[in-house]
Amino acid sequence: MRNSLLILLMLVCFGLKAQTPKIKNRELSFSIGTSNHNVPKFTSNQDLDFLNYVDCDPEYFEYLIVKLGYKFDLTSKISADIKLLLMDDLVLDNYDIIAKYHFNNLIDFGLGSILTKSYISNFEEYQRQSLPDYHLVDDNMQQFKCYEIGFYLTPMVKLIQSEWFQATIKCDMGMASYLKKEVTFYHKKRLSNERMIYNYKTKTTFQPYIKPGVDLQLQAFKTKNTAVGFSLISIFHYGKKSIKYERTIQKWTSQNQVNEPISPPKHTYSKLEINFGFYVQW
Repeated sequence: MRNSLLILLMLVCFGLKAQTPKIKNRELSFSIGTSNHNVPKFTSNQDLDFLNYVDCDPEYFEYLIVKLGYKFDLTSKISADIKLLLMDDLVLDNYDIIAKYHFNNLIDFGLGSILTKSYISNFEEYQRQSLPDYHLVDDNMQQFKCYEIGFYLTPMVKLIQSEWFQATIKCDMGMASYLKKEVTFYHKKRLSNERMIYNYKTKTTFQPYIKPGVDLQLQAFKTKNTAVGFSLISIFHYGKKSIKYERTIQKWTSQNQVNEPISPPKHTYSKLEINFGFYVQW
């Protein structure tokens, strides 16, 4: 994860420092926004479903998002757009990077990659409810960061392209997967020395999604070589998701174990995101 972000930072630094005439039309941007996630929960599950414990509340816009962006043109037809994202924890471990091909004055096509995260919390409650005759050796609340990586294609239509105002609509169409995680629970039977271990290893499973969006830019003022303005970006993410895993149960001894592949049902996942900020072009 850190290596990926280091590579992105190196790309940004390269674009900022490069003096070759191939790098043109640079743009730095800063925006702050919020998002609303909705992941409906399933009530009757025989197996642990991690997405039942994802941190989200459909009634509120609960996530703060800060985006640092850098765009530049490599040629008259090809450009790059790099965004680094900070969430509420202010850790720079999310990104959205895309290479664009300018087909004509109206249409662009893009190929990109995105890395986002969410938190899975309090899933130890499933262990308590499914094994009431056993204590949890570690009775603390369990939480882990759940990273999701995606790759997408996107057509973009430039509805308005004047000197002072630009309006673009797009629709990302891609495949995304949660990265692998491992969680272990240790149980001890009440009034007995019998012990059990539950081990969960999630799998990489790419699942389709779509993400339409609108990007608006309003230029505030312009000097000879520099333009400064404001931006408004709205994005809606939709997909069907599940976190598949392999469960290993060891009862009393490691020789007495059962391995099971588990495929929980898919949840409808939706996210509305709105960002407002400013940009500098030169």
